[in-house]
Amino acid sequence: MGACYVTAHITAFPGKGEALRDVMRANIPLVRAEDGCLRYDLLCAADDPDFLMFNELWRDRAALDAHLASPHMLTYREKSSPLIAGRKLYVWNAVDVGTY
Repeated sequence: MGACYVTAHITAFPGKGEALRDVMRANIPLVRAEDGCLRYDLLCAADDPDFLMFNELWRDRAALDAHLASPHMLTYREKSSPLIAGRKLYVWNAVDVGTY
């Protein structure tokens, strides 16, 4: 099926955005080193420090599934869960993606 695009929208509990970003930053190098990870970026809303987004690109769905089941992601979820008020994961299929 090809590349797998992901956006994960995450809302920290009020005032917990900085603590959540610290947990996320510690995990980023582990994710970027995974086989099949082509892009993994953490973004913070310009007007809301408690609203974050991961923008991800995976080689294929199998690489994403392996990522979600990896030991460091289980640890990440354990550490981040007390800081997260809500999260929504979106998985996308490319319709028209070019190079710029």
